[in-house]
Order: sequence, then C-alpha cells, then structure tokens
Amino acid sequence: MNVLQLCLILLTAYSTSITSEIQLRSLALEDGSEVRYGIAVPENLDVDQPVPMILALHHSWEGELPDYFGVTFLVRLIAPAFEELGAIIVAPDALERDWLSARSQHALWAVLDQVSSEFEIDTQRVVITGFSLGGLGAWYMAAENPDYFSAAIPIATAPTLVRADSNAEPEHRRFMREGTVPWHEGLRAIPLFVVHSRADELIAFDKVERAVMDLRANGASIEFVAVDGIGHYAVMEYMDAVALAVPWIKGVWSAR
Repeated sequence: MNVLQLCLILLTAYSTSITSEIQLRSLALEDGSEVRYGIAVPENLDVDQPVPMILALHHSWEGELPDYFGVTFLVRLIAPAFEELGAIIVAPDALERDWLSARSQHALWAVLDQVSSEFEIDTQRVVITGFSLGGLGAWYMAAENPDYFSAAIPIATAPTLVRADSNAEPEHRRFMREGTVPWHEGLRAIPLFVVHSRADELIAFDKVERAVMDLRANGASIEFVAVDGIGHYAVMEYMDAVALAVPWIKGVWSAR
C-alpha cells in the first residue's frame, strides 16, 4: 500500500469528522535528509487573516517508521478533536525515536519555519500536543519555548524536561521508576492540559497525577483530565478526553 492509498483510506474512514484539507509535504534539510509532514488546512481559510497553529507529535512505532506516520495520528485523533478551533495542524514524522534529540528538534523547527513562511500564523495562538513519545516532546518543547507556544497538551505520557545524552538514562525512564521531575522555570509561563488514563499500563497514573499536583503547587497553570478504562495503546479512544481541551484552549487564547 502506498502513501496515497493509505491517506485515502484514512480520510474516507474519518471524513465525517474532518473538513480540513490534508496536505502531504516534505522538506529537505541541510544534512541531505528530509522530514515528511502533513498539514490539515481549515476549510475556507482566509489567507489574509492570521490563523492558529497546532503542532502534533505522534507516538512511537514498531520497526521502520512508515512514510507520513504523523498523518495517521493527525487524521485519527488530533484533527477530529480540534477541528472546531479552525487551526492549521502540522504533523511531522520523527527523524529518530526521540523527539528531544538535536536532529529531531532541528527538523521540527525547520518545519515550523516553513509553515510560518507560507501561512499567516497567529503567533499568540500556537499550541503543541503529543501522545506518548510525542507527549515527551510536547513537555520538553513547552518548557524550553514558553514564549513560542501559547499552551501545551501532553497525552498519555511522562513529564520529560531533560534531553539525555548518550551516557545518561532517558528522563522518562527515570520518571517511571522514581516519579520525580526536575521542574523547569519555563513551565510557570505556559498553560498545560494533561490527559492520562488510570488504566495506562506503561506510565503509572499515580506518578503522573502527583507530578501534576506538584507542578500546580509550584505555580503552574495546569489542568488534569483523568480517563478511565483506556489502555496506553488505544490512541483513538482518547478522542473525547482530548476534545475537552477545546474550550480550555479558547479560554487561554481569549486571555492573551
């Protein structure tokens, strides 16, 4: 099955909840590699008006990363949940199995720069979200770039604010063992909406809940949605919980 066939199947399956146009893109990087990404462009977009943007980071995968894997995440969960916001949604493919690596971060910013050069992005309404592996990236990028993102929505993930080098244990593994986080001052400046399931078999709910309460006690603006009965890998079943962020995002944007 090629990429076009895959996208047609996905768009047909979810056409009742997605009215945005899905575009497939690729961007050449300085090292000779390329990053693939998808964009959901709102129907009847007024190109003369600034438009919100959502950066959506996909979860992990088995084996070799399929082409435009980020588009499957976009179509299955993020676009249907956030359609009402009228935002451009950008969903890149990870270059490595780590959104926090220097190479992955460089590719993400290259994509964001490209999209911003093509569309009139409302810089006061840029949101980052991610699921599992992508949620690690959402936590990290929110903490490092609170002036760029207006809000962050980590889903089914562990708070990860430290980028490990080749000799260090990844921060999310330490969190899953110890449940502690070296909080970043930048998180006081960005509203957070955290979604986690009590039935998550990979990342313990109680550790995430304690971390959220601790961050709130340290002055962060943070909402926590606890989900029941959904396992870590049931990505699409998080739809209703993720959609709860829509009025919250509108409130964040109206207060800016």
